Amino acid sequence: MNAKTLLGGASVALLCGLPLMRAQNIYVASYKVTTLAGVAYDATAWKDATGTDARFSGIVGMAADPDGNLYVTDSLTSTIRKVSPLGVVTTVAGSAGLTGTSNGVGSAARFNGPAGICVGPDRSIYIADRNNNAIRRMAPDGTVSTLTGANRPGPDGIGSAAGIGTAALLCNPAGILVDRDGSVYVAD
Repeated sequence: MNAKTLLGGASVALLCGLPLMRAQNIYVASYKVTTLAGVAYDATAWKDATGTDARFSGIVGMAADPDGNLYVTDSLTSTIRKVSPLGVVTTVAGSAGLTGTSNGVGSAARFNGPAGICVGPDRSIYIADRNNNAIRRMAPDGTVSTLTGANRPGPDGIGSAAGIGTAALLCNPAGILVDRDGSVYVAD
């Protein structure tokens, strides 16, 4: 097996999960073996680039797709980032420093402290949008929509109630998993 870190230094301490790649690579958060992208934690930095020229501001979750791409929740910038197997970092949803609840494609979508992330069997990306109390789905074409939860920050959006779509209330969802049948599991 090959071990790699997504980022060097202290920033990897924020990772919540260790995705297993189909080639049996394991991305670890406890020690530095190889830096795929980024450098040590810098909350003021954000940059799409390749390798150590890229910058992240607070990775909370990451998930791998079948092609070896990593999808990362950069929580402090409220963006979803993609890291290719060659270390090319691009922002695929959200706009750095702009929070909100907007659905849309690419930089038109808004998040507020995204946390957990996973890749579904249809290659959709599922995001626990923690501070918006919602689960968001990014379709393979890049369109972000609200799957469930109030999708609003603050006390009016927090709760614990079963329901369909936005009738369900979540309380700061952080963990998310989609099984091979497409069922979504949330830790809030």
